[in-house]
Amino acid sequence: MNRCVAALKHSIFHLARAVDALDVAIVGLRRDRTISFANARADYIFRNSGILAVRNRRLCATDPAAHDHLDKMIATAFRRQLATLPGGSLISTGSRRLVLTVLPANNYFSEVAGNASVYVIITDPDLRPSSRSQLLATLFGVTPAEARVVMLLLHDPNTNKIAEKTPGTVRFQLKSIFRKVGVTSQGQLIRLISRIPGMVEVDS
Repeated sequence: MNRCVAALKHSIFHLARAVDALDVAIVGLRRDRTISFANARADYIFRNSGILAVRNRRLCATDPAAHDHLDKMIATAFRRQLATLPGGSLISTGSRRLVLTVLPANNYFSEVAGNASVYVIITDPDLRPSSRSQLLATLFGVTPAEARVVMLLLHDPNTNKIAEKTPGTVRFQLKSIFRKVGVTSQGQLIRLISRIPGMVEVDS
């Protein structure tokens, strides 16, 4: 039993370090909208951007109009309405700009994210995040092979063509991806993943 607990703590520690190493800011929000988790990049943005702040343990935008927009994005993600989930929304104050993407959370990341129900991903539009696959693996626990299927799916949703380029059964991999990401269809998966910032890495 002690070995299992030690192994779990070790895994959580390494996952937390991986999240801090990402080139995007990630904030986890609980059902009551309090912040359950923020990585190092998010802490830096809160202290220095002048656009986002933490008040009473809640994420807020300093501009009232931007705050209302952020509130609506978060409410949509809490309802898990994937069809109407907004993509990256630009918020700004003066010359400073940030892009916010809000996604429903899953269980994979819950130990690190403090049982978050929603993730807010914050990016600087002038600094494009490098890897969407890395973000997928960190947030949802997809394997490298599954991430490759997702990237191919975003590039071309024809699963027969994907099957030609990937070893293993695409149908089995898609079922695993659906379970991990918390969707029930290919359309929902594409809508959700297309909102995650970063490059779509597709090798021929």
